[in-house]
Amino acid sequence: MLNRRVFIRQTCIGAAVIVAAPAHAKAAMLEDSEAQALALGYHADGRDTDKAKFPNYTDGDKCSDCALFQAHVGENAGSCKLFPDKLVAASGWCSAYQMAI
Repeated sequence: MLNRRVFIRQTCIGAAVIVAAPAHAKAAMLEDSEAQALALGYHADGRDTDKAKFPNYTDGDKCSDCALFQAHVGENAGSCKLFPDKLVAASGWCSAYQMAI
């Protein structure tokens, strides 16, 4: 038999686990071939960027240095405000790149 105190404690612990889980844990990686990725010139490896087509690309620019990228330090992938429900590679790049200040 479950009393109210045990029920409330277990409910609070369960809610804390859900809140603490990373929001992007279940998201799929963005593929270079997806429509929005192609439109923005996204590549999972920024070094593959066509410099003639995207002259604003500078060697060394990558998603992990972009103001739109959200991840914990050292993670290989994270979320991007431009690609909801997808993960982008930390080493990636797209034409919307904005140097984080």
